[in-house]
Amino acid sequence: MEEKVSKQLDILISLIAEDREEIREIKNNVFNIVILLITSSFALTVFYKDKLELSCIADCIIIVFIIIYVLIRFVDLRNTRRSLKLRQDMLIMIESGKSTDFDPFKDSKNYLIDMKDFDLLIKIGIGIVIIIVKMVWVTLNH
Repeated sequence: MEEKVSKQLDILISLIAEDREEIREIKNNVFNIVILLITSSFALTVFYKDKLELSCIADCIIIVFIIIYVLIRFVDLRNTRRSLKLRQDMLIMIESGKSTDFDPFKDSKNYLIDMKDFDLLIKIGIGIVIIIVKMVWVTLNH
């Protein structure tokens, strides 16, 4: 019995570590894409310096792409956080000696997430604001 509990704990600890790594990867990917798109926005402004309308259209498309991409990735982030919460609760139950159904891959859609990702939202918001400020500056100085 003790060996079974030990194996369950090892499995849960490994899965929790993988969930945390996946969360870091999702957040880093979102941040890297936003930085890439901000850079692209400035590059397109230089390329379309004589065509203000095309520059503004390109910036609007970039902003829409950022928003859509972030929404898709937030779904992944939310699902990963739910799985993490499920596994952490299961780990606590096993360590406290309470009998639990050991299924680290069960559906976690009913789990509430107690962590928010405001840092990621702030970085994305700053990126969008940078593009909008650049659009306004280019428009006013054209």
